[in-house]
This record gives sequence, structure tokens and C-alpha cells, in this order.
Amino acid sequence: LHHGPLPPGASLVAMGETVDDLQRQLLTKTSNNNDNNNSSATGKTTKNQQQPNVLFVSPSCPHAAKVLPQVLQAFPSIEWVHC
Repeated sequence: LHHGPLPPGASLVAMGETVDDLQRQLLTKTSNNNDNNNSSATGKTTKNQQQPNVLFVSPSCPHAAKVLPQVLQAFPSIEWVHC
């Protein structure tokens, strides 16, 4: 699913199996973007940090029922969940 082209204007901001995986990737991307701008990254959500608005969940994931509520709580910017 993540190896093909996305619709125009869409970008993949993170992939993972846990909230920690997703947060780490988002912070890493923010840090890399801020390094290019000579700024420092913080652990807080900033206007430079991409926030996910769509979540794709694999129906074959055995832990989806446990992880999904955690992800939704950690990322209130999510508006759509696709399974």
C-alpha cells in the first residue's frame, strides 16, 4: 500500500505499529526539516510538524483494536480512519 503513488497533494508522514513508532517518525521528520532551517526541534507539536489527518489500519493487524484508540488519542488531528 505504501509503495505506490499517492493522490496529488497527499504525503505519507509516518508508518508504524505503535504510537511511539509514529511519534518518533514525526519528530525525526520535524528535526530534519528544522535542521535544514537552522532551527531546533522540540518534543512538542509545532506548526512545522506534519500532523496526520488520515489513518490506514490493516484489518489483519492482531493488535488493531488495542492500538487504534491509543493512536486516535495521541493524534487528535486524525479525521478519517480507513481499514
